[in-house]
Amino acid sequence: MTCNACKNAYHFQCLNITSAQFSNLAPAFLASWICPACNNVTRRGPKSNVETPVRKTQLMAQSEDSMNMSSDLHNISVGALALSQLAVTLQASLRKEIREAIKAEVESEFNRIKGDLTLSTDFLSAEQTELKTKMQINADLVKSLESQNEARAEELRC
Repeated sequence: MTCNACKNAYHFQCLNITSAQFSNLAPAFLASWICPACNNVTRRGPKSNVETPVRKTQLMAQSEDSMNMSSDLHNISVGALALSQLAVTLQASLRKEIREAIKAEVESEFNRIKGDLTLSTDFLSAEQTELKTKMQINADLVKSLESQNEARAEELRC
């Protein structure tokens, strides 16, 4: 069976489903089936896999165990399945937390760099404005000196 959420494939035997039960499953059910790990982690929508053959088999196995205490092998396989589901759940949760932490760190660093760049561009803009002002003052001074120089040259010719 393939999970509709994570796309992982599961052997029906690993899900405690007999081959007869597996062959009786509707194609629509198989196409929309979500594995126990994804069902426990994501809880997508109002759907629930409580009525899946996996869940029914697990519930039946638990009730059989309460009547027959000698089925240690079955208890071990159910426990291993529960541990496997717990490991998958923990991995997904850890991945999500790591993604969120990395995203927060990247956003924080991005905002810090953005602030630094804003300060730098503001500083450069102010310096450019100041230089333009000084250049205009110098240009005016040069024009004034040139006109004074021409006036002095006229005085000397006369």
